[in-house]
Amino acid sequence: MLASTPDSLPSDLRAAANIIRSYSLCELRREAEASALLDNTERLAIPSTRLTSELQYTRASCVFSEDRSRAEGDLQKAATLVHGIDGYLEARAIIFRGYLLMQDGHYDQAIDFFNQALIVTDSPLLKEAALGNIGYSHERLGEWEAAPVYLQKAESLAATMKDAKGDQVLWLLDLGEQYFSQLQYSDAEKTWLRALEMERNLNDQRLQAMSLNNLGLLALIKGDRNTAGRYIDEGKRLNPPEQQQLDLLLTEAKLAKLNNNPQRAEDLLLRILASKPDDLARYNTQTELATLYSELGRNAEAEKLFREAISTAEGAFSLVQSEQGRISFMDQEPFYDRYINFLVGQNRVVDALNIAERGRSRALAVGLKIADKGLDRKLDLPAIQRGLAKNQAVLAYWLSWTTESYLWLVTPSEVKLFKLAPEKQIDDAVDAYSDEVTEAGSAKDSRLGEKLYEMLVAPAEKYLPEGSQVLIVPHRRLYKLNFETLVAPHPTPHYWIEDVCIQNASFLAMLEHHSQAQPHYAKDLLLMGAPVQASKDFPGLAHAPEEIAKIATHFPRSKETVIEGAPATPAAYDSSGPGQYRFFHFVTHGTASETNPLDSAIILSPSSEGYKLYARDIIKTQIHPELVTISACYGAGTRQYSGEGLVGLAWAFMRVGAHYVVAALWEVDDAATANLMDQFYTELKEGKSEAKALRDAKLAMLHSPGPYKRPFYWASLQLQTGP
Repeated sequence: MLASTPDSLPSDLRAAANIIRSYSLCELRREAEASALLDNTERLAIPSTRLTSELQYTRASCVFSEDRSRAEGDLQKAATLVHGIDGYLEARAIIFRGYLLMQDGHYDQAIDFFNQALIVTDSPLLKEAALGNIGYSHERLGEWEAAPVYLQKAESLAATMKDAKGDQVLWLLDLGEQYFSQLQYSDAEKTWLRALEMERNLNDQRLQAMSLNNLGLLALIKGDRNTAGRYIDEGKRLNPPEQQQLDLLLTEAKLAKLNNNPQRAEDLLLRILASKPDDLARYNTQTELATLYSELGRNAEAEKLFREAISTAEGAFSLVQSEQGRISFMDQEPFYDRYINFLVGQNRVVDALNIAERGRSRALAVGLKIADKGLDRKLDLPAIQRGLAKNQAVLAYWLSWTTESYLWLVTPSEVKLFKLAPEKQIDDAVDAYSDEVTEAGSAKDSRLGEKLYEMLVAPAEKYLPEGSQVLIVPHRRLYKLNFETLVAPHPTPHYWIEDVCIQNASFLAMLEHHSQAQPHYAKDLLLMGAPVQASKDFPGLAHAPEEIAKIATHFPRSKETVIEGAPATPAAYDSSGPGQYRFFHFVTHGTASETNPLDSAIILSPSSEGYKLYARDIIKTQIHPELVTISACYGAGTRQYSGEGLVGLAWAFMRVGAHYVVAALWEVDDAATANLMDQFYTELKEGKSEAKALRDAKLAMLHSPGPYKRPFYWASLQLQTGP
C-alpha cells in the first residue's frame, strides 16, 4: 500500500507527492484511485504552474489507454500552462500527443506535433525522442527518403546519453528497416545485429524479439532456413509482448511454407488474424494467407483474402489527412502486386487492370474527387474506349515486385495484356538510359534505347497503327522515362517520337468522362518569369527575357498578363487571379524536393514573403487552365513514388485542375527552350492539340542542324494529361 501524504506539508509539496503517488497507482493499474487522488490534488491551491502542468500530464498518462480524447485534452492543458515558461514540460506533453496520434495511425498529424516539440525544447533527450518518432512516422507513411535522415540524427543523439540507450536501439531497428526496404541486406543485417547486442545488454525482451524476427526474415530471403528457424525459436523463448509474438508467428508461417508444411503455415496465419493485429500486420497476414491459398489451388478463398487485404490497406489510407501523407502512404508496401499477379494467373486481364488502377495516383485521384469508394467499383473501360480515336491507344504499365511486370494495351476495340521483365531489370535499364539521355550527347544509336524499346513497347508494337497517338500510363520508375526517346530499331534506328505522338497520364479513370463543354476564360495567358536573382543558387537566366518576349507575341496584349523582373513574386501569382487564365507559362528556375516534394518550388523574385512559389501553396487554389507550362528545371519533380508517380510542381498543378501540364524531367537549356516554346505556341496557334503541337516543335528541333537535335535539349519537357 502507498503511504498517504501528510496534511502538514506545504501545498506545493503535497501536490508534488500526490502527483508521484498517482503516477505509481496508474502504473499498478489502479486508475480509479489515481484519478480520485488527482481530483483531490487539483482542489489544492497549487502555487506552481509547473506542478499544475505535471498534474495534467499525469492524468493523461493514467487515462490515455481508455479515453484517448480526454488524454489529448489533458495534454493540451499541460502544454498550454507552461508555454513560454518551461520548454521541457511543454515539449514532453506535445510529444505525448504526437505519440497518441502515431498509435492511432495518424502519422502525418503526429509529425506536426513532434516538429513543434523540437522548436520549444533544448533537451537532448526530448529532441532525440521527437526526431526518432518523426523518422518512424515518415517510415510508416512510406517516406523512405525522409525517414533515415531523422532516424540517423536521433540515433546519433541517443548514443551520447546514458539514459537513452533504449531509444537508440529503437532507432537502429528502424534504420535497419530502411536498409531492408531498399534491398540493402548487408547494411540491414549489420544494423540489426548491433541492435540485438545492445538489447541483450539492456535485457529488453521486447526489443530482442523485434531484432530476432527481423534477422529471421532476412535469413529467409537469403535462403538460410536453419538460421531463420534458430532466430525464430530464440525470439519465442523470450515470451515477448503480443505484437512481437505475432511478428514472429508471421515469419514462422513463411518458414513453414518454405518447408512444405502448408497446414502449419495456415494455422499460424489464422491465429494471427484472430488476434486482431494492427492494419499493416493484418494486411501482411491476409496477403500471405491469400498467396498460400492461391498456391494450394483454393482460389475462391485466395480471392476473398486478397480483397480483404486491399480493403485493410485502403482503410488505413483513408485515415491520412495531409496531402503529403497520402502521397507517400502507398509506398509502405507493394499493396496491389500479389493480387494483380493472382488475377493475371487466372487470365482475368480486365480485373487485373482494375486493381492496378486502384494503385495509381490515389492521392491525386482523391484530390480531384475521382477516387472511388469500394472494391466493387470498376473502370468504365467501354467509356474510355469510346473516347479513343481509331489511331489512339493506351499503354498502361505495372512494374511488379513479384516475378514479372505487365503492360495493358487499350484500343477502341480491344484490351490486351503483355508480360514484361521483372521490375528490377526494367529499373536498371531505365536508370542507365536516363544517365545517357540527360547528357548532351546523342543517344540515337544507343543500344540502351533499343533495349528499353524491346522491353516496353515491342510486345504491343504490331497493334499500334501507323501515326498512332499513344497515351502512356507509367508506373514506378517509368515516370522518369520519356518514351519519346526510346529507339525503334526498324527500318533503321530512330527515336520513337518520329513514329507516334505521345502524352502521359497518371491514371486511367480521368479518361472516363469526355466533357464537350469548354470553360470560359476571361484571359488567355498568365506569363511569369525572368525574375530578379534572389539567391546565388539561382543565377539569372540569360535567355528568359527572350522566351517571355517570344511567347507574348502569340497572344493579344489585352488578353495576357505578363509579370517579369522584380514584380514577378509569389504574391503576384496569387493576386493575379489565376483562375481566370486559359494558359499559364513560367520562365525561371525550379527546384524539386526529394524529402518533401510539396516543397518543390518555382523560383521568382524576392519579396517580404520570400521568393519561392511552393507546390504546397499552389494546391491551395483551385484553377482549371487548359495548359500550364513550367519552363524550368525538374518541373515534373525528382521524387518518384510507387503509387503516385513523380510528385512536384506538375503534380501540384494537376491536383488543382490543370487539363495539361508541360514540365521538365531534367535540367533544361534556356536558349534551346526559348526556341522550342516559340515553335510550340506557333503550332498551338494553328489549331493543333497540345500533344501534336509539342511533338511538332520537338521534331523541328530534332531535325535541325547543330546540337539541339540531341534529346537532352528537346526531350526534357513532356506533356502530362489531366482531368
